Amino acid sequence: MALGTCVDLITAKGTKFSIGSAVLGTGGLTYTEVGMVESFGEFGPDASVGSFTPVGTGIAGKYIGTTDNGELSLTIAKTSTDTGLQELIAARKSNAPLAYQLVLSNTGADTYTFNGLCRSVRVNVGSGDDVVKISCAIALTGALTETP
Repeated sequence: MALGTCVDLITAKGTKFSIGSAVLGTGGLTYTEVGMVESFGEFGPDASVGSFTPVGTGIAGKYIGTTDNGELSLTIAKTSTDTGLQELIAARKSNAPLAYQLVLSNTGADTYTFNGLCRSVRVNVGSGDDVVKISCAIALTGALTETP
């Protein structure tokens, strides 16, 4: 197996995040880009570990339990003209799951699609020289699909 080089690195610059008009698998699904995303946090599968200990051996056996695909923690600059941000705010008020899409870098190296619940939209005013930001948490529900 060859080692990667710095040339192989994918930078966050150019990454696009979009909110869908419905859930995945729905006909006519369209996406609206959320414009001024500063950071995304981390997401991806994390499995719980269950165990069973037979009395006869007293040795715990372990197994992979349920998998949780996590939660995106977006930081977004608040603007009055960002349609995608307005759709995120509306998604929080509706409590309904929607499709989301994250495309890494401007080369489209990897695309992640998933359904999610927008569980929080919070305003961070900061101080005098700060940009007003929105912190948005999106809990991934169901499958996470990665398309290289």
